[in-house]
Amino acid sequence: MKTAIDVKEIWKEYVKTESSGANLRESLLRIPRQLFKTRQEKFYALQNVSFSLEKGESIALVGKNGAGKSTMLKILARITPPTRGECIIYGKIASLLEVGTGFHPELTGRENIFLNGSILGMKKNDINARFDEIVEFSGVASFIDTQLKKYSSGMQMRLAFSVAAFLNADILLIDEVFGVGDTEFQQKSLEKLRQISQDKGKSVIFVSHDLDILSKLTTRGILLQDGCITADTDIHSCISKYRDSF
Repeated sequence: MKTAIDVKEIWKEYVKTESSGANLRESLLRIPRQLFKTRQEKFYALQNVSFSLEKGESIALVGKNGAGKSTMLKILARITPPTRGECIIYGKIASLLEVGTGFHPELTGRENIFLNGSILGMKKNDINARFDEIVEFSGVASFIDTQLKKYSSGMQMRLAFSVAAFLNADILLIDEVFGVGDTEFQQKSLEKLRQISQDKGKSVIFVSHDLDILSKLTTRGILLQDGCITADTDIHSCISKYRDSF
């Protein structure tokens, strides 16, 4: 099988910044360059993470809050760069990581659809061909020419999901999108994701704390703990190892 994503020895370092604890009187007595002196503590959100995703494969990143799952997706989506290592992407990638990510609040829903399609490298004619499907699935037809900033968070998510699902991306990144929107749309989204995950031409990486959904939509799981991979196995074994870690 052909490789869709190749992640090689990824490290991601962040800095925790804390106040030095000096009160105002003490600070004013110091020289100007030390007035707001801070103490910095470094930590790694990801540590030496390596894995491959094959074309047509659907996998889940599993782990507790703070394990590094969303950080990994943001690196793959080019939202944040790794400190060390590299991610090689083969194909067009679309992401649904947070409500409104990649959308401009001042633009209308219609304009945002074309903006995202252009980012994916699609031509205007190709976007036009899928436009009606996107709008119909999202259920926001009445507001498609309204600025995005006037949408509710649920409406933004519905439009963002529809764009990511229907535009011609080879790789789809999905992070915790099932908590927003009504039950009907959640069911529609799950069915669409099931179709995408069964499409041999598409590769998908899911992040969700809903283990039941992950077991239905993926066949492989990567367990992250404190920024490190502790298991890379079939999804049921991965979920079992995750539960054992509680």
